[in-house]
Amino acid sequence: MGRTGGMAKINFFGMKAEGRRIAFLVDYSGSMEGEFRREMEEELERSLKGLPVGTQILIIPWAGGAWLYNEVSTDIAGKWEKIGSKFDNFTVRSGEKLAHPEWVPITSDNIRKLMKGMQAQKSWPGGTDWRSPFRYVMEANPPPDTIFFMTDGQIGDAKRAFEDIDAALKKSPKVPAVFSLWISNKSFKADPLKTLAEKYRGEFRVIDANPKRPN
Repeated sequence: MGRTGGMAKINFFGMKAEGRRIAFLVDYSGSMEGEFRREMEEELERSLKGLPVGTQILIIPWAGGAWLYNEVSTDIAGKWEKIGSKFDNFTVRSGEKLAHPEWVPITSDNIRKLMKGMQAQKSWPGGTDWRSPFRYVMEANPPPDTIFFMTDGQIGDAKRAFEDIDAALKKSPKVPAVFSLWISNKSFKADPLKTLAEKYRGEFRVIDANPKRPN
């Protein structure tokens, strides 16, 4: 992997993309625990190590709410509030403020810091709100060129989710490309993730819950 026209090339679970600023929105709900989480973190580290020095990276774990790679859900869960009884409707509590998302340039030391933070993650206690990480990542300045969005969860109100994701992404003069990765889950359908990738010039891929690392 290298650069093309100033854009870094990346391969994540076989999905090939490029960008100067690449964000990973990674589901850390309870269902992501176990062997797949280990495989995912190994693949993330492999992908980061293939990037040219200086490429800007942002990793946002999420479930109901969203947080940064150097935070854990148990420390920030109290900043988020579930609206009503729905599992996919969270907002930041009145009076609370999230840490500003800052880009991390790729270096050997920073990759170690990023992965140390990810390996220390704890599962969110409940909820899957796709909007939370998209809203959060678009607070970064400058915004991302490329987003990898990974989940095994379903949303209840797809129309509301897409409206809010659209509004977040369109804060940037150049809307980021979105690559969506679906961890196979027989209980749900992947159609919304396919739509997300198609709409935002990305690629959709289904990943087995026990994946083999791409060559």
